[in-house]
Amino acid sequence: MRPPTEAERGSIRVDLLQGPPQPGDLPLRIPPRTVHVWGFDVGRLEDQLEDYQDDLDGEEKSRAAKFAFPKDRRAYVLRHALLRRLVGAYLGVRASRPEFVAGRMGKPVLKPAPDQSWLAFSMAASWPVGLFAFASHHELGVDVERIRPIDGAADIAATHFTAQEQQAFSAAPPADQPRIFFRIWTRKEALVKAIGIGLTADLSSVDVLGRPEPVPRAGPSAVKISEGWALADLDLGPGLAAALCLPAGWAIVASPGPD
Repeated sequence: MRPPTEAERGSIRVDLLQGPPQPGDLPLRIPPRTVHVWGFDVGRLEDQLEDYQDDLDGEEKSRAAKFAFPKDRRAYVLRHALLRRLVGAYLGVRASRPEFVAGRMGKPVLKPAPDQSWLAFSMAASWPVGLFAFASHHELGVDVERIRPIDGAADIAATHFTAQEQQAFSAAPPADQPRIFFRIWTRKEALVKAIGIGLTADLSSVDVLGRPEPVPRAGPSAVKISEGWALADLDLGPGLAAALCLPAGWAIVASPGPD
């Protein structure tokens, strides 16, 4: 059985921005049962690295300094500074103010506090793209990957894909197999981030190629994988695969503006 095409499934278009919201665009508010999604061309911000680095706390600066390669260090600084600026925009505070701790599977979360613990987020990156999603009082997950051939893709599919997913991958023409592989993989990655189980869990029984179901106000569709969760593809542009795992029936708003 061939896999669903992008036109059949639909996807949420997420334009890649060249910077975070400006003060005139604030504050940001998330309506009930809604997920906000942001995409950035992080590479366009490299000339502002010093300014963004000032947003990080001491622990983040220490982690950044440990990267062996300058490109990886720059990517970490810009990604985490963007996260801080977005979180600050939702909380109404300076980017340097939010405090983070390690959550499930080491995922960064906001330190429990009455004024900030309501905000949930997920982030992912594949240079030069940074992807962020935010919701109120509910976990969620995003992932993004650059589509490319990888060694051992068939072995990975045999281990982590369901029979339907393996068939979709193996039946595709060789030139299209990387796209199919990363479409499935990003959906699984977004799912495990949302529910906090990690990729060491048995994912071969979790089918992410289900039947599309409507997402309110989103236009395109999401795939309902259980009573509680849904998956949606995100269109960040050519050569990229991205997915969002969100509560079933919630709306998706890409690159939201102020109220």
